[in-house]
Amino acid sequence: MVAKSKEIVEFGDFQTPLVLAKEVALITTASKGDATTIIEPTCGVGTFLKAFIHVHSTAKKLVGWEINPSYVQLARNSLSQSNKYNTSILEQDFFQINWNIIGDEYEEPILFVGNPPWVTNSELGRILGNNIPEKSNFKKHKGLEAITGKGNFDISEWMLMKIAEFISCSNSAMAFLVKTSVARKVFLFIAKNKLSISNMNVREIDAKKYFNVSVDACLFYAKGSEDVPKEYICPIYKNLKIHFPYKTMGIINNRLVADTSIYANLSDIDTGCEFKWRSGVKHDASKVMELTKTDDGFINGLGEINNLPTDYLYPMYKSSNIYKEPLNEPDKWMLLTQNKIGNETKHIVSLSPKTWEYLIKYSYILDSRK
Repeated sequence: MVAKSKEIVEFGDFQTPLVLAKEVALITTASKGDATTIIEPTCGVGTFLKAFIHVHSTAKKLVGWEINPSYVQLARNSLSQSNKYNTSILEQDFFQINWNIIGDEYEEPILFVGNPPWVTNSELGRILGNNIPEKSNFKKHKGLEAITGKGNFDISEWMLMKIAEFISCSNSAMAFLVKTSVARKVFLFIAKNKLSISNMNVREIDAKKYFNVSVDACLFYAKGSEDVPKEYICPIYKNLKIHFPYKTMGIINNRLVADTSIYANLSDIDTGCEFKWRSGVKHDASKVMELTKTDDGFINGLGEINNLPTDYLYPMYKSSNIYKEPLNEPDKWMLLTQNKIGNETKHIVSLSPKTWEYLIKYSYILDSRK
């Protein structure tokens, strides 16, 4: 597999095929009716704006925002021949948008549409990218959770949340190609914040076919409304052409439920779990923290045998283990040095010297974690 360039990762440079953009244009026109203004944030070469021209949109104005000056010029040249439409391509950093004046600058209803970057803030951190919003704890996580695993988010997630806040209590709408995981998070954000947004839906797409990436992806659509809906639901369609959803996502007991019908049939078993599940423990230090038990000792991900005591080692099951029957004894073990984030670890020196020696031995890996 060819490694992605820093620019592709940082700016989400996967240009949308025109045929896919046209399908999105037809669907949003049917769902929303023609908007007065169509805005394509992170517009690249303006593929979605071209698509609305091809489907003969009756919008009065087409606007593209793009941070890459080369693409700004390409988009301007490409759309300059569309004399019928009032088009405007602006060199604009999405993260510097003043949302308080957008409603004054553009006539509503506005349709925000496009394909924002499919990259997380952690990935940008690893490549030292700058195309990122100003750091803030916008998910309201507590303490160190905000700067560790739970603080990670997709850039497109941040963008759609900003747009969701803007279209709330309006007649404007948004339609974006995103990872399905992002669509779920944005739906949950809308529900938790009780935004006045209704008529949401998800239409799955074949990301491998259109972008040659192996990830669950979809078209996420949402339309503003005057009132807060009585319940937040989101029908999910198998593809862009099917007219009937195969399941519905919703919010039950303040939690996201992927399929409300299945949950209704099984809700009686939703009584909690006797196990405490841990996530994000090993992260990018898995070669140090995850070990395999053998007759000679514990082998880590570097292929090195270590004679570790089990003072801080815990048996670990992966999802690939627990779905099988029968459930065998685990051969994987996890090194856990804390009960909670932020707990002191110096006591390991005296309580388990060999464990401490092991941690010091691989401190160059642990200290370099992003």
